[in-house]
Amino acid sequence: NGLSDYLSGRLSLTDVTKPSQVANLDVITRGQIPPNPSELLMHSNFSKLVEEVSSKYDLVIIDTPPILAVTDPAI
Repeated sequence: NGLSDYLSGRLSLTDVTKPSQVANLDVITRGQIPPNPSELLMHSNFSKLVEEVSSKYDLVIIDTPPILAVTDPAI
């Protein structure tokens, strides 16, 4: 369970957020690999996710692949 499950509407933010071994650090893993990752990231749920986690956390880090390697991070 992870980001793709949230973006596709299958799970809530609470369902995909996992505590880490580091105090006060939660993570959202990638989830299942969707057939259309670019379309999923452009979905309005991604904006909703950013708004929701920004209001809940002091710092939000989005780890993406290098921008020149694939087109997904350019989105």
